[in-house]
Amino acid sequence: MKLRDLRLGSVPAWPPAWGRPGHDSPSGRICVLNSAEISPESRRAVRVEIEGDGIQFWGTMIWDEDPSVERVLAALRDHIGADVATLADIDIDQTSPAPGSD
Repeated sequence: MKLRDLRLGSVPAWPPAWGRPGHDSPSGRICVLNSAEISPESRRAVRVEIEGDGIQFWGTMIWDEDPSVERVLAALRDHIGADVATLADIDIDQTSPAPGSD
C-alpha cells in the first residue's frame, strides 16, 4: 500500500491539509519532510511537519484502520528530508515498524 492510498472514508489522508497561522498554504513551494510524530490530539493520527522557503507547515493524517499508525510513522520517518512531492509513492508495506509496535 502506498501513502497516497490511505483514506478516511472516501477522503485521501495524503496529502493532509497543510496549515500555518499567518501564511498561505505551501502550494507552489518546494518542501521537504521535517518530522512525523503521533498526533498529540489522537493516537490514531500522525502529525507531519514540512518546510518550504524556510517556513514550516503542519498537517495531520488520519485514516481508516490498517495500516497501523506505527507503520505509517516509520515509513515517513524513513523519508525525513525527502521532497514532499515524492512522499505519495512511499510503499508502507515495505517499511518495518519500530520494535514492539504493530
